[in-house]
Amino acid sequence: MKLLDVRHLSMWIHDGQEEKQILNDVTFSVDENESVAIVGESGSGKSQLMRAILQLQRNKSRFSGEILWKGNDVCKMKEDALCSIRYHGIAMMMQEPKMSLDPLFTVGYQMKECLMKLPKQMREQQCLSLLKQVKISDPKRILHSYPHVLSIGMCQRVWMAMLLASEAQLWITDEPTSSLDVCVQAEILELLNELRTKTKRSLIFITHDLRLVPTMCDRVIVMKKGNIHLECDAKMLYQQSDSYTKSLLELEKDK
Repeated sequence: MKLLDVRHLSMWIHDGQEEKQILNDVTFSVDENESVAIVGESGSGKSQLMRAILQLQRNKSRFSGEILWKGNDVCKMKEDALCSIRYHGIAMMMQEPKMSLDPLFTVGYQMKECLMKLPKQMREQQCLSLLKQVKISDPKRILHSYPHVLSIGMCQRVWMAMLLASEAQLWITDEPTSSLDVCVQAEILELLNELRTKTKRSLIFITHDLRLVPTMCDRVIVMKKGNIHLECDAKMLYQQSDSYTKSLLELEKDK
C-alpha cells in the first residue's frame, strides 16, 4: 500500500524579488515498510522536496501536481490537519540535530510534547523507555539535560527517540550523519536501520553519500536540478552507466 504518492509535483518559491522554480514534474511513491534514498548534488532539490511534502514553506511557495498522504492531498489541507500529519504521520529528522532541539527546554520536556496522548504521570516513564531503545545508557540524566550540553551523536539519538514517540509511519532523515565522525556515523546508521526494521516504519533517507544507499535502502532516486534524473533498485546504483550518476559515484570514491 502506498503511504506517500507524489504526482507531477512542481514547486516555485518567491524570494521577495522573483519567483524561482525549485522542483519540476517530480513523481515517486513510498510504500509501507519501504526505505527510499534520495540523492543528488547540493542544490538538486532533495531537501526542498521534503519541505514540500511537509508543507513547511507553503506561505512562500506555489505548487502544481499532488502530494498524496494515504490518498489525501496535503497541498489542499488546512493547517490543523497538516499539524496532525507532522506529529503522527510523517516525522522528519533534520540535518543539524543540536540546532533542531530547542536550547531553552530539557530533552524530557521536548520528548513529552510528542506524548500528549498519554496520561501525564506515564510520560516520563515512556520517555525513559524510548531513550533506552535508542541505546542511551543513562536515560535519566539525558532526560533532564539541555541539548547544548550533549554531543551531536547523543542529540541524534534523542531525535530517534522522538521519532519513535511520534508514532509516525514515515520517517524522513535529512543528511542524518553529515556532522558525525565515522565511528559515530556507523553506530547511528546501524541503530536507525534496526529501529526502522523492528517497528516496520517507512523511510526517506536523504544523503549526499551514495556509499550508504545499498545498505540503508530498497530504492534510490537520483535528483538533478529539481528533476528526478534516475530511479532504480538501491543495489543496482553502482551499475548505472549515465554520466551524471557516474560523476556522483566518482566523487564519493575520491573522498
